[in-house]
Amino acid sequence: MNEILRAVQRAGRRLFLIELIRSVLIALTLALAVMAVLRTVQQVFALSLQWNMVMQVAGGIVAAGSLSWSFATRARTPKAARVLDERAQLRESLSTALSIGEPKESWSKLVVETARAKAIGVDVNRAIPIEMPKRWYWPMAAAMVLAIAWTLPVFDALGNKAKKEEEKTRQDQVIAVKQDIKEKQAELDKVLAKIDPELKKELGDQTKPEELQPPGAVKPEAIRTAEMKRLTDLNEKLAGMAKGEKGMQLDAMKEMMAQLKHPGGSELNELYKNLAKGDFAKASKALDELKAKLGDKNLSPEEKKKIAEAMGKLGEQLKQNADAAKDIAKAMEQAGMDSKQAAEMAKQLAANPAMIAKALEALKGLSPEQKQQLAKQLTAKANASKNGAQMGQKMSECSGSMESGDSQGENASMSELGSQLSEAEMMQQQAQALSAAMSECQSQMAALGECMGGSCDGDGNKSGPMGLAWNQQEGDWKEGDSNKFGSNGKGGGPGKGQGDRSGSTPTDFNTEQAKLKVKAGKGPIIGKQYIKGEQMVGESVAEFTEAVEASKKNAAEALSNGEVPPELRATVRKYFGRLEEVAKANAKSQPKPEATPPAGK
Repeated sequence: MNEILRAVQRAGRRLFLIELIRSVLIALTLALAVMAVLRTVQQVFALSLQWNMVMQVAGGIVAAGSLSWSFATRARTPKAARVLDERAQLRESLSTALSIGEPKESWSKLVVETARAKAIGVDVNRAIPIEMPKRWYWPMAAAMVLAIAWTLPVFDALGNKAKKEEEKTRQDQVIAVKQDIKEKQAELDKVLAKIDPELKKELGDQTKPEELQPPGAVKPEAIRTAEMKRLTDLNEKLAGMAKGEKGMQLDAMKEMMAQLKHPGGSELNELYKNLAKGDFAKASKALDELKAKLGDKNLSPEEKKKIAEAMGKLGEQLKQNADAAKDIAKAMEQAGMDSKQAAEMAKQLAANPAMIAKALEALKGLSPEQKQQLAKQLTAKANASKNGAQMGQKMSECSGSMESGDSQGENASMSELGSQLSEAEMMQQQAQALSAAMSECQSQMAALGECMGGSCDGDGNKSGPMGLAWNQQEGDWKEGDSNKFGSNGKGGGPGKGQGDRSGSTPTDFNTEQAKLKVKAGKGPIIGKQYIKGEQMVGESVAEFTEAVEASKKNAAEALSNGEVPPELRATVRKYFGRLEEVAKANAKSQPKPEATPPAGK
């Protein structure tokens, strides 16, 4: 029986191998056909497929599927015996012997012995040869179909390719815009870092980089819009700080210094020159150099005398120029106060700038915003005058100490004068830092505006028509030789247009508003306005009377509520009492209105 079993097992293994080859060919044909269909669909609809992964999955499915099918449908021992009997023409000897099992009778022993003899002599390899299936060419045909499908052009029936390219371009642009804005924010932060810490603290979150892409924004334009809003808010806040009380005070001090006159030739010339220009940093440096020269004691008595005289003259000029009462009185007059009352109140306010805001509350003819702005201006002028008067006083004290030979008093006066110049220098540095921050902010806003206007490419770089850079663009129109074309479409020859821009670059520029002093004369009538109704002859004082009554009432309430400082109450009562008298006098002298007869009568 062992010989019979060995022969049948060999036949079963060969039958399994034959079935495996057939299964592999069929599975491979199906896999290639499916890939050909996928490739065709990909090219028609411009889909994105990872073919490395597709081929790996297809190979795994072919191998696993073929093995699994071949193992599941393998020929068992009885079937293998029947096939071997049939192929080797053994007339069912092996299959019959296997069905008998262990022989017990003489006839069964004879059958088994005969089958054993045939099993020993049978050539299993010849009886069951391993050959290719009849349809072995199917995988080759499927491979040819796949090759044809692989060469198909992209039809993009649904426009998927264009959408994907657009999406990729948009993502690249978003990355480029974010990087560009991040770099510019770093540049702006460097400029803002030079501002005084207290001023920078007032800016708050404006100095911190914000989220560049707002929720739901998927376009570079949305990111630029968000950054433009951030820069606009920052610029407005910087402008407000530049025009604040400290900025006004610095301007007032510069205006005061510009009125200084030359005190005469001496070692004080450099200090005077820088003070007159309003350059407090250089003035402070010049004062230190002067102090060092005086400390070396290398100056002659005549030179020290000239310095003392020049210092005294500068001090007197500063004390004279530091009279804020005139400016305050003028501003109060423009706000509607009588000149005498304004002059009286201005003297009190110039000595105590902290009371200006409260004093202006009594002026009801101005809006709260106007009062706030006027208070800020007057306070800045008063503080500037106070600083100027202190500088003048220290210069006069220094001059007196130099003339009397009091070196200790001279050094003390110069030290205090240097401290005052240092404070002015600090204000000037803050103003310069604010100006630089505003300039950088506006420059970035201008660049963003150009990009938002469509003059930038996706990476935020300036470009012109057809993506050409500035030096590659040409003028609006120009004539030239039509038979000769320049490189990059720039044409050649003389013409009427702007011509080639090669070698030129756009240049930054600044604008400055200035009011020219011109004499206004009589000119032609450029427009007329007609109003339908009765004509009022003379000057109308109705609105003035109503304003006086309202202001008097408000002033009375302010006096009764204690809002007006005690030292100013008499002045306020006198001012509004005089206004009431003027209003009554105007009302008595006002003629009655005359009716204008209708046209045609």
